Amino acid sequence: MNVRKIIKEEISDFDWVSQHLESIPDDPHYMALAQCYGAEVLRDIEPKDYTHYGLDVYENGEYEEYVVGTRRECVDALEEYYDYLVDEVGIEGWNGVDPVDYMYMTNTDIRLHASDLADSDVDNLAPYEIIEHTSYFKQYEKLEEKISDLESQISELENQEADLADQDLEDTEEYSKLVDNLGELEDLLRDYENQKSDMEKDAIEEYREDRYDEYKSQLEDDPIETLVDMGWYRSANDMYENNVIVFNRERFVRDLALLGYYGELGSYDGEYCMEHVGGEDYICLRIN
Repeated sequence: MNVRKIIKEEISDFDWVSQHLESIPDDPHYMALAQCYGAEVLRDIEPKDYTHYGLDVYENGEYEEYVVGTRRECVDALEEYYDYLVDEVGIEGWNGVDPVDYMYMTNTDIRLHASDLADSDVDNLAPYEIIEHTSYFKQYEKLEEKISDLESQISELENQEADLADQDLEDTEEYSKLVDNLGELEDLLRDYENQKSDMEKDAIEEYREDRYDEYKSQLEDDPIETLVDMGWYRSANDMYENNVIVFNRERFVRDLALLGYYGELGSYDGEYCMEHVGGEDYICLRIN
């Protein structure tokens, strides 16, 4: 045992260690504490019957509490600490690791949301506005021109029919031909109107499918930015709380723990000390 390293050249500690060397347990946890903080911290020290995020806790005669663990044990402790913190603060505002990188939307939810978004776009537009964005636009314009011409012709024939009726000429051949012609035009108009209605339905379906594919692609690429920017949710945390996205919490807290911010485990001053004892790195922190 390197006594001078333990006491860090402090004579008073040296005297105490010299007197009580045999009473100090041959345990790397105690060695690490002594090397980090000086042998004085070992006065009347004893392990507690509880842990701090899985790390052993020791209290000395001054009622100071310390935790000690290997690097791996402290990473596990940080993982437990961060897992608890996620419930406390949510999944935004973290440093070192971006929670968004650990979030995704399931294929089923992507399809459902893309469908809802596409339906919303369709509901917010009139058929003629939708057709402008489809392959049916030019064909639809021509059909509307035909309908408009027919309506004008029908209106003119109706006026002629009314004039003949006012003259009591309903029994004439002229009147009969006019009525027949009017009936043919009205039948044609109904046919054009039906074509127009069918075309609108087809165009709406085409538009909806295009919007669905576009939204599906956006949601696959970045569901959070897509839905937050559109105002459907306030934030990633809002989406998480509403079960809209899946958060790989286990991998997130593990990767965050591997960054080694061990000081976050210390509730006293946020500082930590690392010492190499018996071929292993030990991390020590004071927690009160």
